[in-house]
Amino acid sequence: MDSNFIKSDINNLILKPERISRPENLGFYKLLGIFKGNEFKKYCILCKGKTRELKAESPRYIRKIEKIEPITKKSKGSCFIELSSGLFKYSCNNNIYLPIYIDLKNDNSEITIIIRFVTYFCVQVKGKVSLNDHNLTDGLYKFKFSIFERNAPYDEWIGHKSLFKCYAQDSTKTLINIFDNITNEN
Repeated sequence: MDSNFIKSDINNLILKPERISRPENLGFYKLLGIFKGNEFKKYCILCKGKTRELKAESPRYIRKIEKIEPITKKSKGSCFIELSSGLFKYSCNNNIYLPIYIDLKNDNSEITIIIRFVTYFCVQVKGKVSLNDHNLTDGLYKFKFSIFERNAPYDEWIGHKSLFKCYAQDSTKTLINIFDNITNEN
């Protein structure tokens, strides 16, 4: 802080801040990959931006997965929805949810939604199943949702990064080959 900016400090009330120095390591980031637009859109959902009349769409995402004890009494949200391998789009009462990827690890594996609500759903797993990047084995599981709050005035594609890390087709090698061909031609 330059002392020329201070006109008067008779009582020595103005403290000069310590000089800020840039740390060597500010942090890091990891590139998950490079994805073509159609591959990117396959694993995301388009959420509308805020307008004068409407709030921005805020999707729900899986916040927590917990193994639970067997359910003894019938629930209002009871259902039986058998899921298969691949991309799954959960829905309940017109709410928006991020896509989920299900991977049945062997032929005997099964996953079935047995309770379905807006804020959570419960599944019965038999065998080995991956849901996004979570490995599940025999038992009952509760998937709790949280809302990804948005206030942006623009539309936005939103998805779980785990889907890109584990399942989406990376186009990095294709892009490098294109760059190599361009540089080799010149």
